[in-house]
Amino acid sequence: MRNDDFSLLSPEKMAEKLRIAVVGVGGMGGKHAELIAQNPKASLVGVCDLDKAKADACAAKLKTKAWYSHGELLEKEKLDAITIGTPHYEHPVIAMAAFDKGLHVLSEKPLGVTAGSVQEALASWKKAREKKSGLVYGVMFQERTFPHYRKLKELIMAYQLEKQFS
Repeated sequence: MRNDDFSLLSPEKMAEKLRIAVVGVGGMGGKHAELIAQNPKASLVGVCDLDKAKADACAAKLKTKAWYSHGELLEKEKLDAITIGTPHYEHPVIAMAAFDKGLHVLSEKPLGVTAGSVQEALASWKKAREKKSGLVYGVMFQERTFPHYRKLKELIMAYQLEKQFS
């Protein structure tokens, strides 16, 4: 059965807080959790990390629940979305588990460490979209706005155009 309503965009849903959990609270994931906790349109439902001390410290600081297994978190919490800030090789596995629950996913880059694992995650997302068409799978590219990366892109694009027309 296909669900074509974009439930996150409905006025009813937009009036509610988005229920989000963060998986992996070491580096960037910890920052995700802090920013979500500060967002008036979001509710940080929990944080998850295999390192119990990290999960407990982050949860205590942000007044939320600590989890130590993404599988248990996804099974027991009522969520709308997760962010993934774990080591790279875990990104596809966690994303696929979230898609199985019909959740939106925002992952740190890269989506995975092998082409095959990324293809599996994308296939899982596409399959989940058959049930929930508005399901979002996003990847962070926050450094794309840094001046040195913008200049590098400009140089690459200029070179590609030059090659095309020479």
